Parts: sequence; structure tokens; C-alpha cells
Amino acid sequence: MDFSVIGDKIKELRRIQRITQKELAEDICTQAQISKLENGEVIPCASTLFLISQKLGIDVNYFFNIGLTPRLDYVEEVARQLKIARRNFRYREMEEIVEMEERNPLFYQNPKYLQLLIWHKGISLYHVHSDFERSLETLDKALSLTNKKVWTEQEMEILLSKGIVCFENNQLDEAIRIYEMVYKEMEKLPDFRDYIVKVKLLYIWPGPSLEKDYMKNQQNCVWRALNGASKKITSF
Repeated sequence: MDFSVIGDKIKELRRIQRITQKELAEDICTQAQISKLENGEVIPCASTLFLISQKLGIDVNYFFNIGLTPRLDYVEEVARQLKIARRNFRYREMEEIVEMEERNPLFYQNPKYLQLLIWHKGISLYHVHSDFERSLETLDKALSLTNKKVWTEQEMEILLSKGIVCFENNQLDEAIRIYEMVYKEMEKLPDFRDYIVKVKLLYIWPGPSLEKDYMKNQQNCVWRALNGASKKITSF
């Protein structure tokens, strides 16, 4: 992404509309951040670009059209930022992104994209607010948004999140049931875009099984995880 091009365009649109940096920054960020953004000195998050586009009266994808080659959709950029925050355990940052994007029609008008936000909202409810019950309710709500005749990778990851929450709250039978269900669905798919999802399942599955004394299952899962990971690594 060429952020200098985006910064130049923000400055141009702001001046055309006779808006100061301070006015543009209000309720979004600091004036200093707007200045750095216009000068290409910082990388803005997708939610910030969305709020700036609203103030400037343009579609947010305009920035991505001029700043990316090949074009990267705004929703994909948000998904990427959520994924980074999730895998680095930055749950408060993840929550802030979700809260910002819940007002974005690009998300609430599309069940798949809305599911992405509600999934991460469920995770943050557990890890940020320690709200076990609301977390499970929210994860179930995310799953209810799409047709599950054939499970998608995103739906499987949502189930894994639910399984982890159940396991950490001593609901071992439910965690095992979820992991077994996800594994069966994974076996139906010829390939995974994100192979780490399968490795993650086979790594965490032994946890509740060990607690329940299913030692044989634990050994099998660990072997599958290590074997699958080694095959994937050597294929690069």
C-alpha cells in the first residue's frame, strides 16, 4: 500500500472542503496523527480511514483503490487487522476495531462480514470482560448468521473459539464435542487456505481430553498436529 498517495488525497479533499486538520481529527484521532497521515509517516488502521472518509463524504474504498496495487478490499484489510490482533492476544485492540466497524454498512449489510465482527466481539467479551455467558451467546449468534450445510473455515474458527472458552471454564464434554465436530468438518474439505487452523485444533484438542483421561486421544492428536505441521512446513 502506498500510504503517501492516500495521505496526499486526504489533504487535497480536506483543503477543497476547507476543513482544518483539527476539525478532521475531531472524534477520530489527534491533529498530530492527521498531520502524520497526510505526510505518509504513519500507517492508518482501516477503521480510521472509514471515519475520515465519512467526514470527507466519500466511499472508504476510494482510498484503497488509489493506494493499493493490486486492489485490497476494505473488509479484507479489517479482517487482516483482526487476525493479527487475535493471534497476538491484543484483545482490547480487537474490541476497538469491532466497535468502530459495527457502524459500517459494509459489515452489517453482509452476513459473512457481520459474522466476522460478532465472532471477534465474542472473543473480546471473554478475554477483556471475563463474561463467559455473553461470550458464548455472542459466538452462537455469529454462527447463526450463515448457512452451515457446508462449514466454512471462518465458521470452524468460531467453533474453535467457543471450544476454548468452554474448556477454560471446565465444560470439558462440550469442548470435546466441539473439537470432534470441527475435525469431522475439516476432513470434508479438500484443502485449507489457512492451514494453521487445523494445526491449532489438533494442538488444543488434547487439553480437555487429558482432563477427561482420554490419553490415547491425546497422543493421537499431538501426533496429527506435529505430522501435519511438518508436512506443511516442508512444502514451502
